[in-house]
Amino acid sequence: AEARAQLARVQELARAGMEELRSLIFELRPAALADEGLAATLRKHLGVLRRVYQQDIALKVAGTPRPGGAHDGDVFRIAQEAVHNAVRHARADHIAVGLDARNGHLVLTVDDDGVGFDPAAAAVRGRRLGLIGVGVPKRQKVGQQFHHGQRIA
Repeated sequence: AEARAQLARVQELARAGMEELRSLIFELRPAALADEGLAATLRKHLGVLRRVYQQDIALKVAGTPRPGGAHDGDVFRIAQEAVHNAVRHARADHIAVGLDARNGHLVLTVDDDGVGFDPAAAAVRGRRLGLIGVGVPKRQKVGQQFHHGQRIA
């Protein structure tokens, strides 16, 4: 009985440790963004998420994002929030992140095959949702269009 209790405690500590690690990864604001640029920093971040979550997360970059772009931090944070939501809440099997830096514009897309959600549902309105609430100033600042469900662009 004592061994079972200890095993349950160890399992709980391991679960709590993984949750803390996941939270830390989600909250990272990489110092490398200014040095390495948005595409390289995003590639590294998604690589960490792939290993931690054992998730299929692909990145496709078209063009070359301008180094030190004024909104790189905001775009990175939006990508973090969108991928985090797909991994944690959407039950997605595949997540595709696109970064298109052609024609003088920077376009971030995050697509997943998850369940999506209805933003008008009472259960959703009462929760803190990063892309809907916390991310609004960032989205407005960079001119993001947000499509509820399985794709942001």
